Amino acid sequence: MRDAKAMLQYRILLRLCPRSILLGLLTLAPALGFTADTGNVGFNLTEVAPGVYVHHGRMVSLDDPHRDDIANIGFIVGHDCVAVIDTGGSIRIGEQLRQAIHRTTNTPVCYVINTHIHFDHVLGNAAFKHKGVEFIGHERLAAAIKGNRAFFLKHFRRELGGSDASAASIIGPDRLVHHTLELDLGHRKLRLTAYPPAHTRTDLTVYDEATRTLWLSDLLFIKRIPALDGSLLGWLAVLKKLEAIPADRAIPGHGPVSAPWPQG
Repeated sequence: MRDAKAMLQYRILLRLCPRSILLGLLTLAPALGFTADTGNVGFNLTEVAPGVYVHHGRMVSLDDPHRDDIANIGFIVGHDCVAVIDTGGSIRIGEQLRQAIHRTTNTPVCYVINTHIHFDHVLGNAAFKHKGVEFIGHERLAAAIKGNRAFFLKHFRRELGGSDASAASIIGPDRLVHHTLELDLGHRKLRLTAYPPAHTRTDLTVYDEATRTLWLSDLLFIKRIPALDGSLLGWLAVLKKLEAIPADRAIPGHGPVSAPWPQG
């Protein structure tokens, strides 16, 4: 349960630790997150590269009523299939993402890829639980989901449907990525890579060869204090390896919808 519990421990950390210590440990930019959200009206969607769409998560705190919408999530459209990358922090956000996909393309969703265990990236999965949709995650993600179902139900019941919430609403992966996995969306290949403990113990990246877009999710935070429940040294080592990937842009888990890579 350590991965999901860290989301609440994170709130305590922010209240107890002097900001100077956090800045020193995490080498952050001066502009920190947890500011009032001013840019999200409706369900915004940006095409950051041809066929690559990102919904910009709100920059609000975990105490905010809109905490289910704080992560950058989205999808990639191929000739035959759509791959969804993270589904948000509630079934409501997942459903909004699903509707946005249907407004954007007639291509069916074949895959839902979860980049890690944290609630703001996985609790919308139930909106995509339909025939023909395969859920994919890190080799440790299935066990992490199973071990955290009770925790999610206790602390995120509203996001899971309120009185109708049940363990069945928390969807884990059907296919696990042990090292790398290639998905063909139809004239468009994605390379999924699983990592040792870094931001969490379940981190996964997605690289779109067609547009040289690297979807890093929470391995990259911009203008927001990172949560950490994996390994700081492991995270630094992973980032060093990621710098070598020949990407033009990266999609962070929080912050702007894209950033130049590796400068980002």
